[in-house]
Parts: sequence; C-alpha cells; structure tokens
Amino acid sequence: MIIADNGSNWFISGVPDERWNNAVLAELKQVHGSGFGAVDISSLMISSDSGQARSATGGTVSGRLTTSFAGHKSLSVGNAVISLKGVKDYSPTTYSSDGSFIFQDLEPGNYTLTVTASNLFVLDRQITLAASENKSLDIPPMTIINDINGDGKEGLQEAIHALQVSAGLRP
Repeated sequence: MIIADNGSNWFISGVPDERWNNAVLAELKQVHGSGFGAVDISSLMISSDSGQARSATGGTVSGRLTTSFAGHKSLSVGNAVISLKGVKDYSPTTYSSDGSFIFQDLEPGNYTLTVTASNLFVLDRQITLAASENKSLDIPPMTIINDINGDGKEGLQEAIHALQVSAGLRP
C-alpha cells in the first residue's frame, strides 16, 4: 500500500487482494494528514542519482581513488582491487570507473583498507568504524611507481602509460 500526495489529497492506493479487509481499509480514509510525521531519511541516500539506500543498521566506508601525474591532478583510478579486512572481509558494494567506491552494511570495528592497482604503490589504511557510522575517506592521490623509460622523470611515456592503466586499457 502506498500513501502519497501526488496531486489529490492524501490518496491511498494498493493492489487489490482478498486478504485485505475492506472495512479496515475504509477506516484509513478517516486518518488526517496531521496524524502523520515526516521522517528525514536523506542520510540513507547513497547518491542523488540512485534509489539505492544505505542500510540503517550497518556502517559504510566510501572514497575515491585518484592519481596525479605530470601536472594532471585527480586522474581516476578505475582498475584497482579494493578490499576491507577486519571484523569480516568485504568487497566494495559499488566501484565505478571514476574511482569512487563504497562498502556497505559494515559491522563496527577495526579494518584495513587495501588498494592495489598496476603501476601504483599499494595503499593500506587503518579504519575504525563505529556502529552505523558512515565514513567518507579523504584518500590522497596514489603514487605511480614505474619509470617507463628509465630516465627518473615523469615524462610523456609515463603519462601515456598512467592514463592507459587508470582507464583500464592496460594492466
């Protein structure tokens, strides 16, 4: 059953079913709008572009993986392997090509976030999560470890290689 204010005054609708008691349903029409209280559930929203909701009982850990290279900042790392190990071991609920990730329904406790990606230093971060806590991590740009042409500098070859790796075009 759905109650909504979608043009008419507090319209109640539902799917017909012989298990519903029509007399009781008619009684619902006697309830005034002032008998309802608004509940702000925006804290459960994962994204303004999604109907997906966070669990009300478990916590979340989210962040975005980037790298900076040859003067370019916030290049997305979309080919990483991300894990969260601790009370239980978790894989991200979502991981996007823009480098953003989220772990949901986490139990409170201590965790280690580990991120590995080709040609980038491994990232290990210790996290303590309280019950129902939603933690957004500020992750510094990951550092590139390969000097493609051996000259000890961040040059064009390294930049092209880093962009191909971050786009998932090469390992």
